[in-house]
Amino acid sequence: MVKAQARNNDVRMGRSDSSKTVSKEVTDKLLRRIINGDYSPGQKLPTERELAEEFGINRIMVREALKRIEMLGLLTIVHGSGSYVEDINIRGGIELTDLLLMSDDSTWNLKILHDIFEFHEFTVANAVRFAALRISDKELENIESLVAKRGQLLEDEEGLVEVTLELSRAIVEASHNVYIHLLFNSAIRLAEGFRELFELPGHLDLGVQTFFERLIEAFKHKDGELAMVLSNRVFETYKQHFFNELDSMDGNNKEGPAK
Repeated sequence: MVKAQARNNDVRMGRSDSSKTVSKEVTDKLLRRIINGDYSPGQKLPTERELAEEFGINRIMVREALKRIEMLGLLTIVHGSGSYVEDINIRGGIELTDLLLMSDDSTWNLKILHDIFEFHEFTVANAVRFAALRISDKELENIESLVAKRGQLLEDEEGLVEVTLELSRAIVEASHNVYIHLLFNSAIRLAEGFRELFELPGHLDLGVQTFFERLIEAFKHKDGELAMVLSNRVFETYKQHFFNELDSMDGNNKEGPAK
């Protein structure tokens, strides 16, 4: 990723943004420097006064920004000494995904996108495997109903998104694994800001409806291995389509959402 250009990203006092918004912007800029390696693990950050002068804001806003980064685990603030950078590979969490997804030039970070797909492919495959082994009759009945409902909404984009989310949540619940459920909730919250990037129009369902219909059969037979195979196949198809579409875009259209 391209190194952050600090001076080009300065936050000026003349802006009409609220102090909270300005503090959040400074937080993001400092986080990006940590992510990019401009500030290395163990390094002491410039003082509050120096950062305030650089960004053209007051020290209170800087202090708020540093506190946010400390809460994310990427800074240790030692009173009387200063703020020290932690190793993102040791202390960083999933809440950094939105920053990691975007390069400094506002284009998608393809390495992170590939990593996200790899992680979700593994997680989803195991979620459906556990669901196949642990699903109750009542849960299976509900999932069958949702799959049938989804099949009737393939031309209704908004309805399709809504029922697919409901269906995915029902499958996660059927896994009876609390941590998979927590990961699912986190992934949904993070995806809300990138909805247009990851969603497919209804006419490009790419076999997802067939996947859900066959998944029901795997659930009925308590076949966890088949559930995993089905999941991996549909995920691979979606991934190939996604990156083909991304590659076909020209430079301007590859830009991410406005920051």
